Amino acid sequence: MLLLSDFRVLSPSDVYYLRGGKKHYYYYFLAFLDPNHAGVIAAVQRMRLLNQMGSQRPPSYPKGYLLFLTPYGEWPNGWRRYCLDRQDFPSFRLGLPRFATTPRWEEKRRPAVILATPPRGSLKYHALMREHRRSVWQQKIRYNSTGSRFGLVFELLETAKEAPGQLSRERQCNRTLAEQVVEFEGLLSIALDDVLRDLAALVGMPENTQPPPALAACQAAN
Repeated sequence: MLLLSDFRVLSPSDVYYLRGGKKHYYYYFLAFLDPNHAGVIAAVQRMRLLNQMGSQRPPSYPKGYLLFLTPYGEWPNGWRRYCLDRQDFPSFRLGLPRFATTPRWEEKRRPAVILATPPRGSLKYHALMREHRRSVWQQKIRYNSTGSRFGLVFELLETAKEAPGQLSRERQCNRTLAEQVVEFEGLLSIALDDVLRDLAALVGMPENTQPPPALAACQAAN
């Protein structure tokens, strides 16, 4: 868990002069704020700024916007707008829309601030990069957990969390799908780094592939 007070948040005037461009590679840290705990950073993403659009002010962005290339997509499908007025940015989670029978990939705008980049090699820089890597792994797992694959990925996450011999099949069966989706997000937030890394690698592999070391050890123990 990172505290917002440990980092410098860029002021509106600082943000207005951030450098970007499709031919350049300027990266910035976006910190998503925890809605339930004031001053706590819920997630961090390091993204490339494609365009500074502070002077472009359509009705939906009255103070302009920044065009970022997200870690989970290439141009043009991966770009998203950071609203300079509301200070929010799209975040992706698994959800269960009304009448849906399987979880879906949902996009919702959440409060976010842009942080000043700490010196490379500093403790703060490494802390932000660690949270960024976790966000990338979590997004890849979410993206590959929609539809019929949800049950298997959810079980792998639970297996990695539970102590040997404590995974209750009866407890699994008694939960509704909506409850499982909520718990899935909770498991992603507390999973160890190596579990997230290995599971993100596994869900992107072809079928009949041996699980990476961390997941294999969890499965063997259970």
